[in-house]
Amino acid sequence: MSETRCNSLSVISSVGRDVHHPQKPKSGYEWWYFDAISDDGRDAVVIIFLENFIFSPRYNSVAQEGKAECRFPAIAYFHYRDGKAIQRVINEFDEDEFHSSEDSPGCIIGANRFETIEDKGGLKYVIDLELIEKGDRPFKAHFEFDVLEKNIFGSGDVRDASAHEWNLVAPCCKVYGYETMSENEGLSFRRDFRGIGYHDHNLDDRWLPDTVMTWDWGRVHLPDATVVFYDFISFDGGRVTKLVTSRGGVGEIRDARVVNKGARFDVFGLSYPRDISYICDDGLTLTVHNSRPVDSSFFYLRFVNNVTLATPSGKTFEGRALTERLVPNALRFRWLDWLVDMRIGRDGKGAFLR
Repeated sequence: MSETRCNSLSVISSVGRDVHHPQKPKSGYEWWYFDAISDDGRDAVVIIFLENFIFSPRYNSVAQEGKAECRFPAIAYFHYRDGKAIQRVINEFDEDEFHSSEDSPGCIIGANRFETIEDKGGLKYVIDLELIEKGDRPFKAHFEFDVLEKNIFGSGDVRDASAHEWNLVAPCCKVYGYETMSENEGLSFRRDFRGIGYHDHNLDDRWLPDTVMTWDWGRVHLPDATVVFYDFISFDGGRVTKLVTSRGGVGEIRDARVVNKGARFDVFGLSYPRDISYICDDGLTLTVHNSRPVDSSFFYLRFVNNVTLATPSGKTFEGRALTERLVPNALRFRWLDWLVDMRIGRDGKGAFLR
């Protein structure tokens, strides 16, 4: 199935387009996102390589005026267990520490990198991290994403610079990894991870609050399919709501409508529904049962949720999903910068807050 465009969102699926796009303005943004849920459902990890850190006060102060003269790369790493954050590390770097290729997927930011390896006809993303966490303690991690499904529908050869491009590169991956953390007296310990994962790639020529009004999205891995779901409202008021199912490497995109039930508020003031149902005309219905956020701020919420998929035949499937709610308008408020900055490590030092 060909790519889907609606309003200010272009959705594709292409390993070939998972490369760096340096031609865009420096006030734009680009990031590579990886996540995974452990086999037992208790743990979830999120890893993001950002050419411009969309939440950085330094980036937003210049991007807001469209006058960015340099880039603000960053690495963000999150580990959640049983609904709570046990690791949150965000490090921002200088522009000259960012390196990426226009020819093959891969990125280097400081001592952190991801690269692609082809082996016996398969494709693997290999990630190595060397970060500084709160208390100036070193944190290292290694992850391998063995791609099970990719290029699930076609993509155009020419990028639409007027739209936010969301590339569902690899909706389903087998994931292995480990973290190494320092303890007192120079001791360290290792924490292993095995699970199922996902990888996508986002880019836009414009500042995020000028592009997105709200964006709810997530993905769930079921026994024989992966389902990606999203409800995107652009800054100009356009809306696109879809379900993308991937089975055996073949993707299918369905129009959907959203029905929300109940309302809750996060500690930062963002509202979110208790349940979100994505309902398709053929009767396929996916319902997200929102728990309390595992991570939050003034402009995004992240959840590890239970999800139910009901098919037209009456069968139901359940799974665990990473979901997010993005509301970037608060990035316009400069008075929030000092609060946001306390979670960001820079200049070889860890953040003040985790």
